[in-house]
Amino acid sequence: MFSSLVKNTQWGPMMSLLSPAFFDVIPARMLIREVRGLSARYLSPATFASACEERSRLLEGARLPFTIVTSLPGRRDVADEAERGSDLLALYFHQVLGEGPALLDLRRRAFERVDGRWLWRPEPALADWDPNFRAACRDLYRGFYLDDAVRFSAGARALGLGEAEAELRAQFGDTRHVSFSLRDFQKRFHQVFERCKATSSKLNPGFLTLGLALATLYEHLETVGAPLDVRAAFDRVHRGTSQAPG
Repeated sequence: MFSSLVKNTQWGPMMSLLSPAFFDVIPARMLIREVRGLSARYLSPATFASACEERSRLLEGARLPFTIVTSLPGRRDVADEAERGSDLLALYFHQVLGEGPALLDLRRRAFERVDGRWLWRPEPALADWDPNFRAACRDLYRGFYLDDAVRFSAGARALGLGEAEAELRAQFGDTRHVSFSLRDFQKRFHQVFERCKATSSKLNPGFLTLGLALATLYEHLETVGAPLDVRAAFDRVHRGTSQAPG
């Protein structure tokens, strides 16, 4: 059932990036509902167009250097590697910490740098996170990057990760000097989900689409040839989203 819903989209192969233990810690009924939603949004051009319009408006308000386009010109200006990584991290945090549907395609092939801005042509994979999931994600990220242990723990518990706090902190790692590896991402999140499985924890189904966003983020960032300051990218976005609900 699960495989049949995604096999005809290009997102089927991306599911292999998620730990097998992931599928043991989300209730099957909720997981199927989440996948059906992902598949339905993928197949709806009108839904995708509306999401792109809303994300464009939010990006403009946040003054982030991204323009969503329907096609790429096929040329790419040279960009500083650290700047590319910082901008991409800011885009990720902008979607998770802010509002609106999230466009999940953060792969390198979806971007070109032209005249000082990033042209972004994402494929139609969307997340429409419920308010409780988004609020818990905000608590998790803000708790970690603002050194608020109480808020971090609250976010972890709300997401079903309360028993895996140590593994989560290991996943976040060094915040000022980070070199990204998709393989390390898979390994560390496998440890998180194995811990959840061992403690009979049940995760929020929103982790399916958040996991896809993270997988495409890491796929892109591992091509950046410079360590990145993740805390600075978070701070850059947090200043503009700190009044968001949750």
